Amino acid sequence: MKRNNIGNIVFIVLVIATIFVWTIFPPEREGVEHYERYVVGMTLGSLMIVLMSFSLFLSTRPRWAEPFFGGLDKMYMTHRRTSTSAFLLMFVHILIVPLHLTNLAIGNYLAIVAFLGLIAIVLPTLAPRIPILNKLTGETYEGWKKLHRYIGIFLFWGIYIPSRSMLPLQKLQSIGINFLFF
Repeated sequence: MKRNNIGNIVFIVLVIATIFVWTIFPPEREGVEHYERYVVGMTLGSLMIVLMSFSLFLSTRPRWAEPFFGGLDKMYMTHRRTSTSAFLLMFVHILIVPLHLTNLAIGNYLAIVAFLGLIAIVLPTLAPRIPILNKLTGETYEGWKKLHRYIGIFLFWGIYIPSRSMLPLQKLQSIGINFLFF
């Protein structure tokens, strides 16, 4: 095995391990409506956190990790793929999670803020291709980079959401699985 592929292999193993853990140790069924949708939504939410955490790690450009990806340019490609995958999974997650408009917990409100915040930060990534968005970043790479650094705040909220909208044992399981892998 080439050393320059190990970084991507580790990433793939983390994704598979996240799915495996949610499959082997699903949350309690008791008191949960639309249980299957709930489990799939929770699994996708955890996958988004793993993907975004990995993307944030790669965005720090650790020099020691470059050889494990085949160089900085390959690390950026992996960063782009994991970020794009997380962003797309976010939409699937929203479509799958059972929605209800009564008895909203604080986690539901945080989810809306995190979702809108991520969209507001990710959309300017398309700025060079869309003139209206380009003005948001001041039409410079530095402007885009400054805006982009706040994405970690919304990742934190994504990690915090499960702890505010579940039964006590499920909170522990969800947060534990997320931190187990990142």
